[in-house]
Amino acid sequence: MISRDANIVKRHQNPLGIFSRVLVYPLIGFGAWRHRLDLVAAGAALEALLWTAVPPVEETFGFVEEAIEAELDWLNAPSGPRKTLSLVLLALFPVAAFAGLWRRSWRLLAASAALIAIFYLLMRSVAARS
Repeated sequence: MISRDANIVKRHQNPLGIFSRVLVYPLIGFGAWRHRLDLVAAGAALEALLWTAVPPVEETFGFVEEAIEAELDWLNAPSGPRKTLSLVLLALFPVAAFAGLWRRSWRLLAASAALIAIFYLLMRSVAARS
């Protein structure tokens, strides 16, 4: 069970980390699209820093608090078919997105968008039930 007071949660709610992802994810995507593993690795390293080096905060924006609340409710929910399916979809999303960018396949990119959308709906459903 992950506590709302855990250091990783406090880092995750830091606006610096949240808004930095606006640069990190496109860097990873551009690197995959252009077949530049150095850019993908740089983006992955920056993402790791956002989870480990960004200072924790006590307060953040309201929409961030709401999103993190739902994420924690989902993570702390008991196991079941919906949660298991949502975990599978969450694991498949980056694979489909990266493969779609690497192969420049609009079908795979559309599939990755569908995966993350369905995951979001399942996550909210699981969180609401817990």
